[in-house]
Amino acid sequence: MKQLVSESIKNLLQSIKKKGKGNGAMFPLAIMMLMMMLIFLILVYKRHVLEYNYSYINNSLTQAMFGGCLPNIHEYADTGNLIIQDSGNAMAGDVYFLNSYEKFRDCLKYNLNLDDGWNIDTDHGIYGQVTVERYTVFNVVTDSDGNTFTTEITRTGDNSYVREYSVNDVVTVTTTDGDVDIVETSVYAEISFNLSLVGHIPWMGGEDLNRRYRLRRVVAVKQN
Repeated sequence: MKQLVSESIKNLLQSIKKKGKGNGAMFPLAIMMLMMMLIFLILVYKRHVLEYNYSYINNSLTQAMFGGCLPNIHEYADTGNLIIQDSGNAMAGDVYFLNSYEKFRDCLKYNLNLDDGWNIDTDHGIYGQVTVERYTVFNVVTDSDGNTFTTEITRTGDNSYVREYSVNDVVTVTTTDGDVDIVETSVYAEISFNLSLVGHIPWMGGEDLNRRYRLRRVVAVKQN
């Protein structure tokens, strides 16, 4: 992209030089065209970088969530229920949930190359500290009559809580791409970070887009 910008400007300058010898009135117009082309190429480049960085952050989060998909294998072998909790009633301090949460954090820290303070060490369009705003496991069990029971175990900061839904309740979560119904045991996560976009462009009336953003994802737990 940088090479394309450089070659385009070089060609345009050569054209300006040739035309300028015969008609000086063309020079201001050519300069204006040069500036417009430069702004356009910069915005195209910024968009390309943004798409790459977003894909990197999104993939890092999704892979970390799959890393946290650690079901209770003993429960699955005994009952066929694929859940991330103990066989009894769900608790905020459930060992399977805590194991899932810690594994998710370890994977996310590794994927984004964060230091011990959870600050970004590499330049991927994000800077400063990354925060896990919410981590939730939705355990879904279906009985022999087809009734569905959903239990939620959530961690937000240093606090955890459990929520048990009514039979056959439709549980919906909001992700970055829209609302998703929970129909099977799933992991949901929300992280926040400082994302560097295009910055402030005063002559285009744009706002400063370098601010804190949130990314929300949900993945289903599958038994391989």
